Order: sequence, then structure tokens, then C-alpha cells
Amino acid sequence: MLKKFLLFIFSAFVLNATYGQAEIANTVPFVAYWSVGDTFQFKVRKISIQWDDDILVKADTLYRDVRFKVIDSTASMYKVEWRYVNEFQDDPLVKNVFNELTRNNAYTKVIYTTDEMGEFQGVENWKEIRDDLIGELKAAMKGKLFKKEHEEAMYKKAMQPIIEAYSTKAGVEELALKELYYFHMPLGYEYTIDEVYEYEDVLPSLIGGEDMRCDYKITVDNIDRQNGICRVTEEMKVNPDDSKREVLSMMERMGIAYDKFSEEIDGAKLNMEDFNTYIYNFDYGLPITINTSRMVDLQIEGEKRRKEEKIIIDLIFD
Repeated sequence: MLKKFLLFIFSAFVLNATYGQAEIANTVPFVAYWSVGDTFQFKVRKISIQWDDDILVKADTLYRDVRFKVIDSTASMYKVEWRYVNEFQDDPLVKNVFNELTRNNAYTKVIYTTDEMGEFQGVENWKEIRDDLIGELKAAMKGKLFKKEHEEAMYKKAMQPIIEAYSTKAGVEELALKELYYFHMPLGYEYTIDEVYEYEDVLPSLIGGEDMRCDYKITVDNIDRQNGICRVTEEMKVNPDDSKREVLSMMERMGIAYDKFSEEIDGAKLNMEDFNTYIYNFDYGLPITINTSRMVDLQIEGEKRRKEEKIIIDLIFD
């Protein structure tokens, strides 16, 4: 039971956190040159894969068609409509939740702003999205069947911190709409081709605890200056001690009893790494293909559990 909670907590929060960047002056700028009315279609795939002791036990895929449309601009900002055109989910429960959400227009249409360079600033209609998400999470919880009464109480208590995380603007942006961060990741920065940038940054704690230290590596290569296209590769690794501390803090918030000095907890290993690639048109400020992968490895008492979360965003050419 403890192992299940460790992975559940770590996946629910840490996998969905976003990150900052260190701005470094370089030679190839990523700047948005958009105009009001510019419209593009993208296909978004979210893939979740899980292995227990190297045996595949879960593989779910969520497909979305998204329309990106610039609806306003000034000298200092752009306003964008990010609309989910359709949805397919091979997990019946999640599919039903999304079908309920789409009865209201809030979650299918996201309005957000960027600065004049195209760097993401924030979602404007986050409150409507929050209300829909929390309402449907609670509805899904009510529909879940339990064999024993105490299991239901434990499940509700474990879900409460997740509901609280979705209650904030940062939670909506970082958990429910994290593909927006990937979409805009390079914008507002400059890089030197073929140079490797390594730096330390932090992932924020969604439960108000200490930030988690992370090591980042960014490279830009495969440049096609004639067409203004290049590849950005981003790697990230979370400090294992910090990720472990975050999980223990979440367990305390969820009311899960444990002995932090026990051999089971002390010997647990939690590792999280990102490997993301971006094929980007830097002349216009638009991604062509984004492929992100976040891998979480949990090892405890000689058993292994591994989970990968992937987001793939492809520009749809007419």
C-alpha cells in the first residue's frame, strides 16, 4: 500500500510541475512575430506508461486537436485562444470526465496572454476552468466503488491535496494546461547554436514546501537558417533527496501514516528526469514538433516501479 501511495503522490504532483529557465545572452533569438487572426491547428497527444518490475501494466493515450488563434496584440503582449476542437481518450473514466467538461465551454477554450516576445504569462479564464475541473474530479470520486468503507475515506483524504492544488491559478496552469508551457518554452530567450548550457534551477513545491533543486542542460542544433528552423534539446534531473522530501511532505498532508526513519522509507529511491525536444521555427516563433518525456523511477524493498509521461505536439499542415 505504501508503495502505491508513493508513486501516486509523486505522479500526481511532481510529474505536472513546470520549471523556470536561466536567461543567457546568445545569438539566435526565439521571438513571436504574430498578428491578430493568425490561426494554426495542432495535434496533442498525452501518453502515460507504467511498468512494475519491468513489466508493462498500463498504457493510456489522450488525443486532442487544438486550434491556436491570436485574438489580440499590443506593443507589450499577445492574447491567444487555445481551443480544444475534439478529444479521444482510451481510458473510459477519463473520457467520461472530459465529455462532462465539454458540456460547458470553459475547459474547451483557454484564453491566455504572453509578453511581446511570446513568453507565457498566464491564463485569464482560469477560474472557470478550475470550477469545471474540481467539479468533475469530485463527481468521478463519488462514482468510484470501494469494497470497504475505510478505503473510501482513505481515498478521499488522499485526493484532497490534489483538489487543493487545482484550486489555484498556478495549479490550473501547471497541472491541467502544462502543454502551454512546452509550447512557449524557448520564446523570449536566445541561444548559441551547438553550445551546451548547464545550470541549476528549482521546481516549485505545490504544497507550499521547499523548492526542489534541478540540474538543467539545453542545446540548440540542426539549424536551417534558410527556413528559420532548428532543434532545441532540454534535459532535466531532480535532486533525489529533494524529490523524496517532497513525497514525504505530501504523505503527511494526506494523513498517510509512516515512519520516516524506517528502513523502507530510508532505502527508497525516487528519481525524475526530463528529456524534451523541440523543432521550432524561430523566425516566426512557432513550434513544428514538440516531444516531451518525464520519467519517474521508484525503487523500494527490491521492487521497481517506473512511469513515463509524454506530451507530443505536432503542427497540422494544410
